[in-house]
Amino acid sequence: MTGVQTCSLTIYFIEILREILIGLLFIRVIMSWFGWRNNFIFDISDIFLKPIQKVIPAVGGVFDFSPMVAYLLIELVAQLTISFLGNM
Repeated sequence: MTGVQTCSLTIYFIEILREILIGLLFIRVIMSWFGWRNNFIFDISDIFLKPIQKVIPAVGGVFDFSPMVAYLLIELVAQLTISFLGNM
């Protein structure tokens, strides 16, 4: 494989990973609204949400903005990485 193919494959992998992580966050938010719990989804999403929840606690103990912050951070990191790889 050439360097261009490797770079394109890496960008594709980052885009797929971004979509999976955002999908997991979305599913977790919907499940939490209905009081459902899936340990796999919660365990994976907790990797991103717990550190954010330490910095930004729930407003009034009810409204948790950590999924929105996690979404923005995932998008930011993915876009910066793709931009960096695209300029190589």
